[in-house]
Amino acid sequence: MDPPAAPPADSLVGHLQITELVPDSTNVDGADGYEFIELYNATTAPISMADYEPRYLYTADGESITNAADWPLSPSDAVIEPGGTLVIWVRNGSNDAATAEDFAANYGADPASLHLVETPTAGMANGSGRGLEIRTRAGDSVHRAFYNLSGADDTQPDQGIQYRTGDGAEGARPTSPVRRRRASPRPPPARSTPPRCRPSSSRSPPIRRPPRSETSAPRSWTRRPMP
Repeated sequence: MDPPAAPPADSLVGHLQITELVPDSTNVDGADGYEFIELYNATTAPISMADYEPRYLYTADGESITNAADWPLSPSDAVIEPGGTLVIWVRNGSNDAATAEDFAANYGADPASLHLVETPTAGMANGSGRGLEIRTRAGDSVHRAFYNLSGADDTQPDQGIQYRTGDGAEGARPTSPVRRRRASPRPPPARSTPPRCRPSSSRSPPIRRPPRSETSAPRSWTRRPMP
């Protein structure tokens, strides 16, 4: 089989990458209060979200997309610096009174270290196959990530499903939301089609966040590097 062709020089494939999802979180007023999607800027230039939007995908196998919904952002023009991340917090109505400080406290993070935007939507399913996609405003797909495919259960309360991209783009394992940011940005993967990521079939047990009373000080919101 021939290797995949490199994307055109002006391609946006892989420039923005979905690096973490939390579909299941501590409840607020009977619903998940702190679901989020983390995006990573894999380029050496700032990226404005005014040109992009997340899309929620319905799928059982990661191949056939049976339905999709656009998820608008507020604010819609946040800028992600090179090698930086953006956290998209799901606002489902039940958690409308929660603050950014509440979100940070749930993950033991320093609120000042968060680059946070919101999306008003019902949120992510916990028990069905789903995916997230980043698309340009023109409708071009940039990156996709899936979870709970083929009957798997990748979700754990307040535990992140992390994704590694690059050649193969198949490896990921659930870890805790204790993150360490990459030291430098990575170039986008050489692909002619949007890279697709999914949790790996060999799961490591989640590294659970210590109870809030055991956390001596808030941590900076940084990503745990993938092996």
